[in-house]
Amino acid sequence: MTGLPPTAAQVKAFVDDSDPAAFEKVIDSLLESPHYGERWGRHWLDLVRYAETNSYERDGVKPNAWKYRDYVIESFNEDKPYDQFVREQLAGDELDDITTETLTATGYYRLGIWDDEPADPLQARYDELDDIIMTTSQVMLGLTINCSRCHDHKIDPIPQEDYYSLVALFGDVTSWGSRGDQRSNNQIDVSSPELTARYQANDEAKRRIEAARREIEQEGIAKMPAPDQRATEGPKKDRNRVLREKLRDHLSDEQWKTYRSLDAELKEVVQAGKELPPREMVMGLAKCREPEETFVLTRGSPHAPAQAVRPAFPSIFEAEPLEPHHFESTDRSSGRRRVLAEWITSSDNRLSSR
Repeated sequence: MTGLPPTAAQVKAFVDDSDPAAFEKVIDSLLESPHYGERWGRHWLDLVRYAETNSYERDGVKPNAWKYRDYVIESFNEDKPYDQFVREQLAGDELDDITTETLTATGYYRLGIWDDEPADPLQARYDELDDIIMTTSQVMLGLTINCSRCHDHKIDPIPQEDYYSLVALFGDVTSWGSRGDQRSNNQIDVSSPELTARYQANDEAKRRIEAARREIEQEGIAKMPAPDQRATEGPKKDRNRVLREKLRDHLSDEQWKTYRSLDAELKEVVQAGKELPPREMVMGLAKCREPEETFVLTRGSPHAPAQAVRPAFPSIFEAEPLEPHHFESTDRSSGRRRVLAEWITSSDNRLSSR
């Protein structure tokens, strides 16, 4: 139950315990042990392809992936109801009560492999979606759906159209990131309101000072010869060189005094920002995208779209057709994943218990 052998003291205590409920007491103590969640949470982590790196050539690290791991362990130790456990992972950012815990649960979408330099970016996008659909259907429905990515399923009655209707339900899920930005989509700031306000105030102070400095710089640049003016419009290093060598010559004493004062003030603000406590971040679905129209892809090729499909559950379930009013969209997400999560965890769902 914990993956650990009993200690000599534990064995002796059990052997010496004449209480008829001695065995039950041992079981209860093991269930209460934090090692219980560590032992059994591993099974779920295996199922949902938990990893702390992205794989492929550079195998980049997934920051804060361990927090999703701890979320799973704590869920087991807290005996969290399974339906709640699934809803939090599929739609933790769309629930009525959004917490740091539910946002951490959306790390589910960030566990798969990710290529930061795909030869075919569109193909890579659909590969990522297929990874999510394959994992969700097999783990949470006990059903293989991914075969129908390229053709109607040869065994289960799942046509290709059903597969892409599921793709549409995940239509707002963003990729892990881009080569130039590997944090914005997957790192969620869950800092306290007080700390967030302190960072915002510091950022606003920096913007104010930098704007004032730039205004003085532009006044000096306007008096410079044309070659110097053009240099300030090029690479940043060229602009800084010109300002360092020639700005003083084109400012009044009062302007220069103000400029130096702003420099000193900026250094203080930057240093104050460095001394702030670090923001609290979790890995999860930090940003969503506007769902695009979804098409059946001929033989699974993203470069060969066929007929358009709408979000829907597999037809074998004979579920009520989904209409736009079923999705409570916000400026952040489409609301589609919550509808899917509630359907999967419904007591009427015939496959979830598998």
